[in-house]
Amino acid sequence: MAAAGGDGKEAPVSGAEGTGDSAKKDVDSVAYHLSMVDGTETTLSLSPTASIYDACVAAAAWKGLHPGQIRLVVQGQVQPLPHCRKTHLREAAGGITDLLAVISRTYFLGAGTGPLATKCTSTQFEHYPSSAYLADEPVAEPAEIKMELCEGQRVEAGGPKEGVMFCQTRDGDSVGLCPSLTGRILMRVFLQKHEWACGIGAGTMDTNLSQDPEYQKHFLGLYHGGGSRNVCAYASRTHETSNGWDDNQRLAILFDFHKGVMQCYEDLSPFGRPVRIQAGEELWKPTDDPDFVRWSKNLRLGGSASGATYIVEDYVASGSFSRVFRVRKEGGEERRRRWGPGGEVLAAKVMRKEDAYIQYTSSGPGEGQLLQRLESAQLEAGAEVLTMRCLDSFATKDDAGKDYWCLILEWLDASLFDVVRMNGNRGLHLSMVRVMLTQLLQQLKVLQEVGCTHTDIKHKNCCLASTEHYVASLPGGGSTMILTQPLVKFIDYGNAVFEGDKKPHPIHTKQFRAPEVLLNIRVGVHPATPGHWV
Repeated sequence: MAAAGGDGKEAPVSGAEGTGDSAKKDVDSVAYHLSMVDGTETTLSLSPTASIYDACVAAAAWKGLHPGQIRLVVQGQVQPLPHCRKTHLREAAGGITDLLAVISRTYFLGAGTGPLATKCTSTQFEHYPSSAYLADEPVAEPAEIKMELCEGQRVEAGGPKEGVMFCQTRDGDSVGLCPSLTGRILMRVFLQKHEWACGIGAGTMDTNLSQDPEYQKHFLGLYHGGGSRNVCAYASRTHETSNGWDDNQRLAILFDFHKGVMQCYEDLSPFGRPVRIQAGEELWKPTDDPDFVRWSKNLRLGGSASGATYIVEDYVASGSFSRVFRVRKEGGEERRRRWGPGGEVLAAKVMRKEDAYIQYTSSGPGEGQLLQRLESAQLEAGAEVLTMRCLDSFATKDDAGKDYWCLILEWLDASLFDVVRMNGNRGLHLSMVRVMLTQLLQQLKVLQEVGCTHTDIKHKNCCLASTEHYVASLPGGGSTMILTQPLVKFIDYGNAVFEGDKKPHPIHTKQFRAPEVLLNIRVGVHPATPGHWV
């Protein structure tokens, strides 16, 4: 059932229940007259038990919007109804069927839940206007900007490991299920006074409010560690500086769910690099086997022929057949973080030693040997080592005692895919492209000289040593990020082959396959040719 709106569009039925003939449905439905401030109107035919959220979904479908952008106001009232899946619209509206639909640009914090919920009060504070953060062009100096009065929640410091989560609404003893965040969300914070450690950001209902935010795989935002100030995402610090924030510090976090990027600010200055965020996905996506590489912080990876042991600091990423962790060598500088002096950070690529995927995982030792062979070839030629360095390769065990193969690699920061996302999914500046393309071609030349083909070249397998950058204005308007030291290297040599090796067809990730591979045509006498397609 649908009703024609004033602008000729139809609004779908939401929250309809049961079966029966159409006459029965008409009797059991409630017709709501819905108006918009732009003058358009429609009628929503909803079940008597339809929730407020059901009505928002129907109204959003009519306008082609996200449900989180719609707020409903009952005729004669001022405050919009809270988003909620449990409260019946008929009840909340008191039987009134005339509604105003408002496109909201604000997400209301709503009631708090968690250990500190009872220590939250409504408050007002001065902060920089939202336009200063949402503008595409750089804003004026902070001293020239007029502050605006903000309404929010004041959270009083509690005991160790106590937190609070704000949701848009709350029903009884259970937190209301609200629409997921969408668009660009700006969180402004006035840090009046803080204790030793505190976190400020966004997360899912799986976030543990009794644990430090920096260890939370479902938390994104700012973290004050007492002697440091940090940006955290998915149980990892992505940026850290020494010293803490001062009292009366103004902070902000901009979540752009369309671009998949989070940027933090101190006053109006960006704090740390943009962080890629995952909207509408699991924050922690395991490999095909949920038991694959059971790990914990401070897991010791041993078994190296050199006698070295590596301590796991954090999970970094998962591939189809491996997981990558940030590690440090035991016995070195005891500092845990990579951003301070001392303690070289390394990457540990851990893969199955042998199982059903033997054609892939048996390449673990071979990948390490190849990387060391490439490095040796460049050193013997008296050239700079351009390819990724492998510092160690050995068999090891995880927390459950399962056998794996481990490669200890040099640390690289982010892939070209990540960098493009950080730049708003726009192309990179030509000056950077020239530098990085030259570096990649030089590495391909090294591979060709030893008769090797990578077979899996793509943007996710090209990683940069650093993503430190500045933002530059473009002559025609707009801006772009410029890397200060654009050093890029190929990674993931697990499927590499040498001339004469047999390789199952097809090679390469499908979307990046060379034409001759797609057509199953051999070109030339060198089987490495397809790997030279970038």
